[in-house]
Amino acid sequence: MNFRHIQVDPMTPTIGGMISGVDLNNTRSEDVYEEIKKALWQYGVVFFRKQALKPEAYIRLGQNFGEMEQHEFFPHIEGHPQIQLISNQGNEAPET
Repeated sequence: MNFRHIQVDPMTPTIGGMISGVDLNNTRSEDVYEEIKKALWQYGVVFFRKQALKPEAYIRLGQNFGEMEQHEFFPHIEGHPQIQLISNQGNEAPET
């Protein structure tokens, strides 16, 4: 599949695509989000390198795949309940 707005490089012969050529913090183009969805369907899983997403960008990206759910179990980013903090870094595990 050819992409006009992003570049996707296969990670393995069977699954995974590395997406580049897009800054998710500054992207609001429906065409870009549509190509990201197509890449996900084609490659099964996609990766983005060096994307330190601001909460608003994370939400914009997530909402292109459907409604984002809020979960009670995991802590969330202050002011953004749809972004859960999930960590395996020692004492950062959520209290149950």
